[in-house]
Amino acid sequence: MKKLIYLLLVAIAISVYGCRKTGDYVLVGQLAYTGRHNFPEKLNGKVQEIRWNAFWAKEENGKVVRGDIYINPGIIQKYNSSGTILSFVPLDAEGKTRQGWWSVEVEAEGKIINKALYYLNDTLRGYTKNTYTGNNLTEVKFFDSENDTLMGSVVYNYDQNGNRIKWQAFTPKNEPRNYVEFSYSSEGFNEQMKQYSAQGEMTHLYDYILNDKGNKISEHHEDFVNDTIIDAEIKYEYDNKGNWIKRVFYQDNKPIYLSEREIKYYE
Repeated sequence: MKKLIYLLLVAIAISVYGCRKTGDYVLVGQLAYTGRHNFPEKLNGKVQEIRWNAFWAKEENGKVVRGDIYINPGIIQKYNSSGTILSFVPLDAEGKTRQGWWSVEVEAEGKIINKALYYLNDTLRGYTKNTYTGNNLTEVKFFDSENDTLMGSVVYNYDQNGNRIKWQAFTPKNEPRNYVEFSYSSEGFNEQMKQYSAQGEMTHLYDYILNDKGNKISEHHEDFVNDTIIDAEIKYEYDNKGNWIKRVFYQDNKPIYLSEREIKYYE
């Protein structure tokens, strides 16, 4: 049970993004394990569904193509017409629901997530109660579905533009756990992310250079836990709405891995 509680707290700690502007964009990764949890990304248009697949990259005839399935093969996310996530399903290498990972079903009303239900191997294991201020999620409480016991919470802070600038996790006794801080460009795109331990020590630093679409084209990652530094360049292909549908990470001019997305829209 302690391991379950820890996993659920981690899940919530990287969960729902806050403010949404009607008709402008949809935020990817609103719930734990739905994709870029700590890496806010805005998609243009009214997104209905995203199918996201990841592969190791290789070069053939001067082109970057799929290699073997990546460590985290893929996911499917569905959204309502207000841009709120409705479900998340992790996929295995055969495209089936991945066992041992969280699947999430959401009870939402417009832009508000009333409750998120977390399943592990088709068994309901936990659920959330969420608090909003306007359209900004300000607190998530996570409960054990077996006995309704509080297992932890997360508090969110925002800047004057509605960008989430910090989340802070807490134990059931309201003792602080780890936290993450975000910085944004003047256009509202995430350009830096810092992760901290419960003791306030920085564990990871991500710095980005962004293109005119708000996508990172360069990533600098310092891992203070393992004492490593990784620098990567990123190249994209886009659909007709300006959302990327293929992304390739390069290190030392060599393609390392690629992601592909199929995006369905309401309009």
